[in-house]
Amino acid sequence: MPSVFIRGATGLVGRALVHELQEHAYQISVLALSEANVLQLQSQGDGVRVVRGSLDDLATLKAKAAWKDIDGVIHLAFIHKSDQYAQSSEVDAKAIAALGDGLREVASESEGRRNAKALVASSAVAVDAQGSDGVAREADAPLDVFRVEAKQLLWRWHDRTRKELGWNPTQVDLLSDIEHNYAA
Repeated sequence: MPSVFIRGATGLVGRALVHELQEHAYQISVLALSEANVLQLQSQGDGVRVVRGSLDDLATLKAKAAWKDIDGVIHLAFIHKSDQYAQSSEVDAKAIAALGDGLREVASESEGRRNAKALVASSAVAVDAQGSDGVAREADAPLDVFRVEAKQLLWRWHDRTRKELGWNPTQVDLLSDIEHNYAA
């Protein structure tokens, strides 16, 4: 049975993803920040293993990504506090690095075998909402700085682990497209 560790499973995208993965018989491990989140996740039925932790608990994130029975990690979480956006982005970048380090650790322990575990990082929060209502829409532009920084972080992690994992990253938009079209 395929298995994933999800950070951000109680959010809008995360809840839908957990449901979809359950329908495809995945074993799902999730990080829960509060007792309410634990109860919500446990109510979603069989196949969901709940781990308590916080978004900035890097040791827990690294350890869970390094579980041998995990086939991949999906990162969907973000601290949504508009007055602390830069700090939240820093926590996010450190979390992605910790998850990547955990996967790299597993790969280096695989005794020369390729260990093709995936790290999927997704974000929809780095958008400059243009409407007067403050709601981001599909046509709104991404906030360049955070988007480029997140992509560069993923590429640096990829460069460190390419030989160990034996895979190349896949992404919807290329870093060069972001740098040429969106960066100031």
